Amino acid sequence: MGGFLVTIGSLHLTDNMLASVNGFRIYNHEGMGTGYISGGEYLPYGADASRFVWHDPVCSGMLTADRYEKKSLGASACMTNSGESTEHASFSLLYYKGYRAYDKESGGELPCHAGDNFEVTVDIPAGFEGDIDVRFVSPWYWRAAELVTGTTLLIMLLFFGRKRVRRAV
Repeated sequence: MGGFLVTIGSLHLTDNMLASVNGFRIYNHEGMGTGYISGGEYLPYGADASRFVWHDPVCSGMLTADRYEKKSLGASACMTNSGESTEHASFSLLYYKGYRAYDKESGGELPCHAGDNFEVTVDIPAGFEGDIDVRFVSPWYWRAAELVTGTTLLIMLLFFGRKRVRRAV
């Protein structure tokens, strides 16, 4: 019964918020504000929370970025490295193990690592020109853990359902 009341209350709250709260539009980069890092409890040791602000890719050397698009767990941009050495592009994403960068045309993976202040940094080879996609790829063991959880839940449901049927007979 308690779960039913919580569900009804949640639906009412959601309906009320959707009907009464206006959306807002962001027209330029300044409107993006700072990067949201909550209370900073998940920041890597040594990261400076005050430096996490939304920005276009920061490129080194002869590297340039165009058509930048920030996504919830990634980014994409058209990168051009007209130099003769590998250059770096830092994105306004907090680096975690699992971030990958790909050349959209070939599908090849580009080196991706934690850069200055733990921002996602991609190494762009000399002469590269094309679109890249930076995204978070969940590790295989997360999927394995979800499978174990789902299997455990199914076994529990079968066990308690069977126990209930035995009581009824």
